[in-house]
Amino acid sequence: LGVWKAGAGYLPIDPAQPTERISFMLRDSRAVLTLTTEEILDELPAGRGRLVAVDGALMGMQLAAAPATAPEVTIRAEALAYVIYTSGSTGQPKGVAVTHGGLANYVASVPGRVGFGEPGGRYALLQAQATDLGNTVVFASLVTGGELHILGEGAVTDPAA
Repeated sequence: LGVWKAGAGYLPIDPAQPTERISFMLRDSRAVLTLTTEEILDELPAGRGRLVAVDGALMGMQLAAAPATAPEVTIRAEALAYVIYTSGSTGQPKGVAVTHGGLANYVASVPGRVGFGEPGGRYALLQAQATDLGNTVVFASLVTGGELHILGEGAVTDPAA
């Protein structure tokens, strides 16, 4: 949400993926900034873009000093919302660019789609956000005013959880 409020698009990355794939996606997408955590900062491939740990001490000070109001940014329908990379059936992953207009059309159709749409419903993120399906439940929870639960890896396969 912060990336969108700043008027940018995002590229979700699963740090469990091979370093070569992550490097390719960062290069291919021309990402200029990678937001991460201190825990995995050193595991990410270095590149032309900047790496920033959102839970780092310096970032904490910068955020504390920042204004609490959202930046005034106008986002056009054709502007990039996010990029999702395919599995690369030809051996090379391909980036699929999703615009804000395309995303708006999608979320406008969420109520009633595949069981989504219950106002105030509870949603569980079962797949990595680096997949299109992972994003779907995030958007459904935002559009319906629902709760989004981000499950740990062990809970995903545990029906009781």
